[in-house]
Amino acid sequence: MRSRYSRQKRYNITVLGALQRRAYHHCDINLVRWLRSRRTQGALKTPEDLLRVMGEYQSPRKPYVHAARYWEAVTGEKLPTIDNVTEKKLQWWFQEVFYATERLNLPGPRIPMATVLQLTVRRYTPTPEALRLIRFTRVLRCEARRAKYKDYFDKCCCYVENGRGRQEQE
Repeated sequence: MRSRYSRQKRYNITVLGALQRRAYHHCDINLVRWLRSRRTQGALKTPEDLLRVMGEYQSPRKPYVHAARYWEAVTGEKLPTIDNVTEKKLQWWFQEVFYATERLNLPGPRIPMATVLQLTVRRYTPTPEALRLIRFTRVLRCEARRAKYKDYFDKCCCYVENGRGRQEQE
């Protein structure tokens, strides 16, 4: 029997799992070769460069969520992982923000999962490992959308911090 879809499961598996390199992903060898060639040309020095260069690759699907795994494949650098306590905090905050979004009836669309991760790490779990890893998540290009979602996130956090979050209701 298949389990029901939930945003929390998707966040845990897709976003956190990929960032921690636990989610299975077979790197596209052609993309790895292409990224290596771009690295030798000097176009690939930072995680932000990797995301930008991946966008230039001629393919209909870009595996941005697995950028950390591609970084390791291309550079040979072993990236840190987030400890269990930090990961549990990130899961908890995602759940709370998602709940608060529903309770506050914020107009759609929902805050993107990667944006929730970035904002949560910067606000609540700024460990060196987490700050390093969020550099492998895409940042929204549109400043207006980034500002709107930051405002939504702040409202949700205020809602939770004032004792009205999901955990307090149970």
